[in-house]
Amino acid sequence: MCIDKGLNRLYSDYFGAAPKSVVMAMPGEIGKGQIAQVITKQGVVLSEWEMKYNTDVSVEGMSSEEYIQFLFCLNDSVSWTVEGVRDELNLKAGEACAYRGRGEKEHLCYCGDKDYSFKCLRFPAAYLKGLLDDYFGLDMRTSYEEKLWNDISKIRISPHMQHIFSELKEFSRYTGGLGNLFLDSKIHELLAAYLSEALEIGIVDHKISKLARSDQEAIRDAQRIIDSQLAYAPSIEQLSRLVGISLSKLSKGFSALYGMPVHAYIIDKRMEKAASLLMNGEYTITQIASMVWGCRTKCNKMLNATIPFF
Repeated sequence: MCIDKGLNRLYSDYFGAAPKSVVMAMPGEIGKGQIAQVITKQGVVLSEWEMKYNTDVSVEGMSSEEYIQFLFCLNDSVSWTVEGVRDELNLKAGEACAYRGRGEKEHLCYCGDKDYSFKCLRFPAAYLKGLLDDYFGLDMRTSYEEKLWNDISKIRISPHMQHIFSELKEFSRYTGGLGNLFLDSKIHELLAAYLSEALEIGIVDHKISKLARSDQEAIRDAQRIIDSQLAYAPSIEQLSRLVGISLSKLSKGFSALYGMPVHAYIIDKRMEKAASLLMNGEYTITQIASMVWGCRTKCNKMLNATIPFF
């Protein structure tokens, strides 16, 4: 394992003092990839990390209490430690977390030959608090702040978030203030999508408090099965057998936890995925119908009818 001083300095700049705009290609002797970041007029930092190291690399730096970070892991998992925090923090592929810096030293080790891909939103704490004050009442504000200021919330990256990631790249098409306006709008959209996902369970848990913990976990397993097999999602009867709870418990519990019945959730996720694929422009309608619905003719008609709304 080697300790790279250049990366330590970048890490310290990134997590310590106010960040600067930077695009840094990794030195060939260390690995390949780059770290890029863009700063909005409000001081929000959007960064992308694409890295593959030749050998294990250790990086450390001080985190800042002035920022709240939203980290999105898109490929190989990563773990890090914070002084004063007993448990190791980790993110797996497809997971995201939000947390406030503690003003303590953080240590991270990148493993050689792994493909790391992260996106990060870094909000000045004062600016994020102002947004919450502007848009939410006291009770909801308190709930959000408890999650973001005092807790480390971890969620799954939704297809909607993936769609926003693809759109964020478009800001360079705009010049001057238009680029800032576009970037701000997409960052706010991503923030809203994250908060919705992060707080859904916390907000809804009291509604299903009568369910046993094992039943709650079974319902979440059903949701994960749907998301992983979206084109050929099992019926609610099949899901009930797969996760081992009664049809009645699954039906009522799913609606309480996710705010909609299983069938409506499947349709919503399919339309969300189809919208993302359409916006990317890489596939035909027939291909998307096959990828999202696992069929062609009927779903082609549905997609054709829906295109004007995207």
